Amino acid sequence: MINLLNNPTFDNERNVLNADLFVSNLHNTLKAFGFNPKVTYNVYRLVTIYRISWNDDKDYNDIIEYNKEIALALGVPKEELKIDKVSEHTRAYIKIQDGCNQFCSYCIIPYTRGRIRSRDIDEIEEEVTKLVSKGFKEVVLTGIHLTSYGVDNNKGSLLEVIMRLDKIEGLQRIRLGSLEPRVITEEFAKTLSSSKKICQHFHLSLQSGCDTVLKRMNRKYTTQEYYDKCCILRKYFNNPAITTDVIVGFPQETEEEFEATKVFLEKVHFYEMHIFKYSRRKGTVADRMEGQVDEKIKTQRSAILLELENKMSKEYRQQHIGKTEEVLIEEIVSENGKDYFMGFTPDYIRVKIACDTALDNSEYINTIKKVYMKELSDDGIVVTGIFEC
Repeated sequence: MINLLNNPTFDNERNVLNADLFVSNLHNTLKAFGFNPKVTYNVYRLVTIYRISWNDDKDYNDIIEYNKEIALALGVPKEELKIDKVSEHTRAYIKIQDGCNQFCSYCIIPYTRGRIRSRDIDEIEEEVTKLVSKGFKEVVLTGIHLTSYGVDNNKGSLLEVIMRLDKIEGLQRIRLGSLEPRVITEEFAKTLSSSKKICQHFHLSLQSGCDTVLKRMNRKYTTQEYYDKCCILRKYFNNPAITTDVIVGFPQETEEEFEATKVFLEKVHFYEMHIFKYSRRKGTVADRMEGQVDEKIKTQRSAILLELENKMSKEYRQQHIGKTEEVLIEEIVSENGKDYFMGFTPDYIRVKIACDTALDNSEYINTIKKVYMKELSDDGIVVTGIFEC
């Protein structure tokens, strides 16, 4: 068992699957030491945690202090998958799924969060119904790998969850968390577009715009396949906000590969991009790869893409100037001694509207108002709007 724990190849997909053979031995060993562990997804966490701590010369107490997840592996029940967080009773984040089976080469999540686990669709509907009764207007569906909802229990799909929630009276917006490209099909997009509640804001995880880098990352698509998914969304939605994540400086990333990514990002023309410098994670395949990129190069590449992101996001917001949009008012903020309502459009454009000192402005909070999009701020981040009569 110790040999398996310390095997440097244990943290790949094949050996994690083989861990099933090892679980019963681990279970009996822990019982012999007085523990009463539950054989759940948490037992897989112990494997990675133990091996990392062994390599770092940490003793048992260090492990407990360093990573509380070992307690989960020793029998603490898994966390409940319920409401994640709220935003001033206007927007609620609902976690409907946990875990991941994808095994991207840079990611530790499959080993720390375990396999995919989906909430019951009836339970999700019940929770959202209660939130709506308490005044929430928008829900955001989230998960570690949201696209995989339902693959573990065959009791539904992400699309079925969305369309079930679409029928809840009083719920006005449904927003989706991060999606994998594979979920975007003609059927998915066409059905989704029939909902008047779905926000046309789609965060499609990309990570790299170069096929050779995607292959090293163990991502399950090509840039052409990804681009085709964006085209499907734009076919069924009018100028949807498509956002993404990009990692720069992945092991062995050359200047040519980085340039290919930049060209692809310009081709898709995202609304917003989250740019991350690659960070090594012990226990992952990418951490053991040769050709780790220098931090200075990562910083330079990150700066280039951040500049591109600022340009494209400003262009997208500019396209909405002169139009009327529905804005969910979330709060009142002060700016240079003046009060403004702050809220978001369905495609997640931040909008500010001047408060009227002669009115009870608190009544506007948590309401959806039609707003004329007047002008873009100098930094290109916020649109100034005017309430339509």
